Amino acid sequence: MCKILLYLNGLFLKSSIISKRIKLKWKTNVRKVQIFLCILIGILTSPYHVECLNFNIGVLGPWKCDPLYSRVFPELAAKLAVDRINNDLSLDLGNKIDFVVLQEDCVTSKALSMFLGYENMVSAFLGPLNPGYCDAATLLSKNWNKAIFSWTCISNELDMVRSYPVFTRTLPSPTKVLFNVMKYFTWANIGIVSSNEDMWIDTAKRVADSLRILGLPVGLVTSLGDGPTVIIMCMHSVLLGGEQQAAFLEKANEMGLTGGRYVFVPYDTLLYSLPYKNTSFFILGNNSKVREAYDSVLTITVESEENSFIEAFNEAKKLGEITTDLLPEQVSPLFANIYNGIYLLAKAMNNARTNGFSVTETNLKLTLEDICDTKSIIEGRSVKSLAHSHSAKSITFATYETSNVAVYEMKDLRNENINPFLGFFSECGIFAIVTEHCSRGSLQDLLRNDDVKLDWMFKSSLLLDLIKGMKYLHHKDFPHGRLKSRNCVVDGRFVLKITDYGYNELLETQKVPRIKPQAEEIIRKVKKPPPMCRPTVAPDQAPLECIQLMKQCWSELPERRPDFDSIFDQFKTINKGKKTNIIDSMLRMLEQYSSNLEDLIRERTEELEVEKQRTEKLLSEMLPP
Repeated sequence: MCKILLYLNGLFLKSSIISKRIKLKWKTNVRKVQIFLCILIGILTSPYHVECLNFNIGVLGPWKCDPLYSRVFPELAAKLAVDRINNDLSLDLGNKIDFVVLQEDCVTSKALSMFLGYENMVSAFLGPLNPGYCDAATLLSKNWNKAIFSWTCISNELDMVRSYPVFTRTLPSPTKVLFNVMKYFTWANIGIVSSNEDMWIDTAKRVADSLRILGLPVGLVTSLGDGPTVIIMCMHSVLLGGEQQAAFLEKANEMGLTGGRYVFVPYDTLLYSLPYKNTSFFILGNNSKVREAYDSVLTITVESEENSFIEAFNEAKKLGEITTDLLPEQVSPLFANIYNGIYLLAKAMNNARTNGFSVTETNLKLTLEDICDTKSIIEGRSVKSLAHSHSAKSITFATYETSNVAVYEMKDLRNENINPFLGFFSECGIFAIVTEHCSRGSLQDLLRNDDVKLDWMFKSSLLLDLIKGMKYLHHKDFPHGRLKSRNCVVDGRFVLKITDYGYNELLETQKVPRIKPQAEEIIRKVKKPPPMCRPTVAPDQAPLECIQLMKQCWSELPERRPDFDSIFDQFKTINKGKKTNIIDSMLRMLEQYSSNLEDLIRERTEELEVEKQRTEKLLSEMLPP
């Protein structure tokens, strides 16, 4: 409720009491009382006492420089959402919601300079639509303490809440959706084409960078040879009037590239809900070349849970909420994105106030984390089944047996303490993984070798290698899951390297049965009540600090276990600033090994001499005198 209503109630009550007192003392001065009340009411209704604050949402996009974006009609979508929100009595927002349509230039550099001028105009941003300057816009919004909502931003770093606390996705990450589709169909080789507009060129670059980070080999398509099998088209969809995509598909059809060898995926349909059920598209019905080429197109779009965009738009027109004569076919589906984005923001504000938080433009993002389930949006759990793609024929195309996306998740992992993945082969029913050969064998072999005595300096060097390798894997969001001494190998320079990482997903893809768990007696002990099954370590086997760190890692509560960053920092202090010189340790170890070998040779020589004497004695007894 606005503050003016509270003030009116309080002051009217006060004026009523004053008027009664005046009537008791000066009953004859009724006229003066009436004049006094009129003046009081005039003061109360003065605009200077109105303290209703608006929460302005800036709807940002290239609404004028791009003809297809001009069909979004952002002012209609925002007005529909704002009117419904302000009239919804179930929403307790504390502020009146309003909107401002902000223009975004189609050239990235100019769009960013325009964004700088919007700091004091709005309380939060819905946009931008150009992913080329999303990172910069988010940093500016962070400095301004203003929330920013977007469905087009691509960079995976924006999902890091600590670094970008003001950013929220309203749809799942489009590149992660693409990655999951590629993974499902076991497609690996990808090419990207874009139209010549600056915004789409930046989009193509961002998509390529994001997919490379996720582990897919992506290249710029200059010619279609034996390389890419999936072509991502960064341009307006032909179904919505994209002329460049229509020309591209026609040319691909003329060149004989749409016969099933390649799969063409429009990128922009990932960003909105494209109607497809019982829907016909003008271009497919009136252009036979495009219709023929579109059989090789896999269209991925957002599923509408209840009503499609067309049904919802017609319903709003019937209720008189949209007074325009526009048909839904004349309006871009991005209309729904603007409506949903504003409503998502309002629901977040309502839930925040319900939970006892005050909502302002400076703390909006903090409340969204617990209210809007942004993790679900980031992970893509709000997307429905991909089986509803528009072109069902393209599902069977280009499924090469040797292509496996899981391979590319590991091929770019490069670290001194990670045993590099080189490849795999599958012949004669044998599936094998190829890694770098390490001549010293596994850490388990080294520890079990009685002829090699490892001092603490040598052990600490191997431990530090292990910690560095695991730290690298965790920073790459690539957890191991099966870390043990048998999965750590030692090369000829006595450098420990971690292996056997990331193979679960690969083996599941190849339908390889799981090996029966070993050490079942340990599993039985773990099932028993406390004390838990833990190895005993003698105090003289390692420094006390190292043993304490090891016990911290055994904690039953995950939050009490240190991460590998913390383990690395603690382990560096265990040697009290001394560097682990593995060369000196190795020389001492070789010297000790040489000494042990000399003793062994001497012992065996003595045994040989004794046996020789026995043999000669036996021979002399057997021969005649």
